[in-house]
Order: sequence, then C-alpha cells, then structure tokens
Amino acid sequence: MAHQAHSYHMVDPSPWPLFGATAALLMTSGLIMWFHYNSSHLLALGFLATTLVMLQWWRDIVREG
Repeated sequence: MAHQAHSYHMVDPSPWPLFGATAALLMTSGLIMWFHYNSSHLLALGFLATTLVMLQWWRDIVREG
C-alpha cells in the first residue's frame, strides 16, 4: 500500500515557503537597518529576494495547474 488515493489534490513538497520566510526576514532586518542606520542596502536585497521567491513560486503554481 505505497500509494493512497485522496479525494483532493495533494501538492508536492516545495522549498518556496522556507525561502519566502528567509526573504521576508531579510527584508524585515533591512527595514530595521534603514530605520536605525539609514542604510537601505539590506532592505533592497530583501525586497529583491522576496520578489524573486514570489515569481518562482507562482511559476511553479502555473506549471502544476
């Protein structure tokens, strides 16, 4: 009994939630650095990482559909 049938769609495991959480933490840390030290480098990196994770995750959703 290796395969069990379900009445709903079971998605494959995905790394995107972990990457998204890491990118959100990076963006939040960058926001704190911007507030306290007026440095936007980490904020820009976090925003870029969040945007890339969103695009890759949506790409996978479209491929599954």
